Amino acid sequence: MLLIDVGNTRLKWCLHESIDTGAGYRSSVYSKDNITPALDSAFAEIKSQPVWIACVAGEELVEQLSDWFSKQWGVMPVFAQSQASSMGLINAYQQVDALGVDRWLVMLAARHLYQRALCVIDCGTAITMDVVNAAGQHQGGLILPGLSLLQQSLQVKTSAIEQSIETDVLLANNTAAAVGSGCRLMMRKAVPSIVKEFEQQLGVNLLCVLTGGDSHLLRHEFKRYEYREDLVLFGLYLMASQQA
Repeated sequence: MLLIDVGNTRLKWCLHESIDTGAGYRSSVYSKDNITPALDSAFAEIKSQPVWIACVAGEELVEQLSDWFSKQWGVMPVFAQSQASSMGLINAYQQVDALGVDRWLVMLAARHLYQRALCVIDCGTAITMDVVNAAGQHQGGLILPGLSLLQQSLQVKTSAIEQSIETDVLLANNTAAAVGSGCRLMMRKAVPSIVKEFEQQLGVNLLCVLTGGDSHLLRHEFKRYEYREDLVLFGLYLMASQQA
């Protein structure tokens, strides 16, 4: 079985037999206008098999993915959807499908791995933060702009701001470094502060479970955390295994 996570900028995938390693996935960038070249490159040497996909990039991408696998493999992929409840996890959203499937899958994976009160933090194009109590009840969550969106907002809305550079200095001596460092610092300070507010409101200590491409920037901000890059794919694997 092929597992695919289609984010807003990157395509991640792995075969189900490698999911337990926690580091068995591959990724590449793709164009929303035409995802076909990325699919041709990624799956040229993989034999036809069942396909499960988590896609948060819109219906047009869903159609492109369905068309490619139908024509190239003769397979219609299964697209994961958020659920009201599954495997001891209960969705807080009254409109279940309004919760992004990536958020549902990372919570499903984290709940399976760690049977305690959690804050699941997925740092991608956006940063999503979702709280699950010890009984498996989703308490709700927040969505923040991710690092790239923070940087792009400055560059787009402020004409004098130049391209940022990836750096970590507290007092930058050029604009590119000031943008790069400032956005990173905002991210690193905002997320732990929000977790603290969650804990104060709920009266519980939360295990922070980090995932996503920029999550490594937060690893040293938490005294208690777990880190796994592939939580979306692992959650997708759990969902597919349950429905097999």
